[in-house]
Amino acid sequence: LLASAGADGTVRLWDPATGEPDSVLEGHQDVVRTVCAVIVADRELLASAGDDGTVRLWDPATRELDSVLEGHHGGIRAVCAVTVLGRQLLASAGDDRTVRLWDPLTGEPGAVLRGHHGGIRGICAVMVVGRELLASVSDDRTVRLWDPATGEPDGVLDSHHGGVWSACSVTVAGRELLASAGADGTVRLWEPVSWTQRAVVESQKDWILGVCAVTVAGRQLLASAGADRMVRLWYPATGEPDAVLAGHQDVVRAVC
Repeated sequence: LLASAGADGTVRLWDPATGEPDSVLEGHQDVVRTVCAVIVADRELLASAGDDGTVRLWDPATRELDSVLEGHHGGIRAVCAVTVLGRQLLASAGDDRTVRLWDPLTGEPGAVLRGHHGGIRGICAVMVVGRELLASVSDDRTVRLWDPATGEPDGVLDSHHGGVWSACSVTVAGRELLASAGADGTVRLWEPVSWTQRAVVESQKDWILGVCAVTVAGRQLLASAGADRMVRLWYPATGEPDAVLAGHQDVVRAVC
């Protein structure tokens, strides 16, 4: 199924094969800004979060609320799953400048990761030498890497000239790199093993709000989108453009 969420405070499930709506999940008290899937005891749950400061876990098979995770002091901008010691934890981050880890099986809070000096806009998991690290991006212009097994910081990447609002992992020549994008209109590729910048893609001339990897003909491209209303595809190995997808009539906030 496909999940969407937004300013009406609902999470909606859709059947992408038919385009038909499936169900509406209600419970949030404000704008819902982010959703992701997480594996809990061999079943796939859906996590949602937003301006009411809660993370909610739903069972899409029954359309029922599974649990509510509370602890953030402000709106939540991002959630993602990260694997620690063979099982998935849930990470959330937002306006209170913290990344918080949760056990989605019990609903218990884990480590609280502090270090950003601005609101956190995005988080993602990235594989580094056989372990999954957590990357976070922020209005403070930095990309930070964390070890979710220990809760300790692993590195700080700070070459953006403005807030950093989206990040994803992308595979280039068999190696997993980290891509980040934001207010300076660039997508930057990082080598997370050595904390070095691999390449800069001079993308949109305006804010970039979303970036993701997409597999085309057996290799991964990068997609970016933002304030210029375009979705752009890039070859991450070279930084060369592949295609520009036009049609949106306003800011594009997400790609997947």
